[in-house]
Amino acid sequence: MENKVTLANDDPRLVEALIRYCYGLGYGNRFIHGTDQASMLWDLRVCVIADKYLAASLMQTAWEVFSVRSEFRWDSPEFVEAVAEVYATTIEGSALRKSIVRTVCNHTSLLDGNRSNTAFLKVLRETPDFGVDILIAMHTKSPRRDIPRK
Repeated sequence: MENKVTLANDDPRLVEALIRYCYGLGYGNRFIHGTDQASMLWDLRVCVIADKYLAASLMQTAWEVFSVRSEFRWDSPEFVEAVAEVYATTIEGSALRKSIVRTVCNHTSLLDGNRSNTAFLKVLRETPDFGVDILIAMHTKSPRRDIPRK
């Protein structure tokens, strides 16, 4: 019998990040195969693999870093790609989805059809759950305006 675990469906760099974290080497993303993986996409993928393998502390750390990065990079093509990936790989109510929605609610100019944000609007149109989450968050965030009854 061979003492070997094969994780064929997982990106080896993400598995390496998971193992490094589990061995107390922290959540540094500068030493993964000698490249700088500092990106929202990296953080969200680490968050997803941490969730898959029940590494709650790593998931929390990756989510926190992702949330901060998304607030600074909300107007980038990477954010648009992150939105699509988060909604394709996570379940309703996930922390990553909530973070994305919070970022959009904080930067509502993303929803302005007159801006040159066609990629963002395309993802919004193609991802019904995303649109619903934004609508609910914006309704909840705004002050209630009762419609006067006649």
